[in-house]
Amino acid sequence: MTEKQLKEELAKSSLVWRAADGSIRDMKIKLHNYKGEKSKQTQHILNLDGLLNLSHRQAMDINTYEDLLAKYMFKIGELSAKLRKLELQIKIDKQVAEM
Repeated sequence: MTEKQLKEELAKSSLVWRAADGSIRDMKIKLHNYKGEKSKQTQHILNLDGLLNLSHRQAMDINTYEDLLAKYMFKIGELSAKLRKLELQIKIDKQVAEM
């Protein structure tokens, strides 16, 4: 996934989170004005709010892990290049030693 695609996906998910957060806020307001038993409804809203927070945190974790993965892959590439260079130097040293 390119950086542009990643930013587009984050923007889309941000819109979804904002819409969901707005819906939950509206449900809380309507429930606050309701004159009756609210325990089940309150629990459902808390569950939805928890799920929204969990999905947001998981998205942030995924972004963090993707950054770490990119750093590690870059480091592996560097080490691989160094290893190839050392292998070539050893091969040259062996050829010189044989002469």
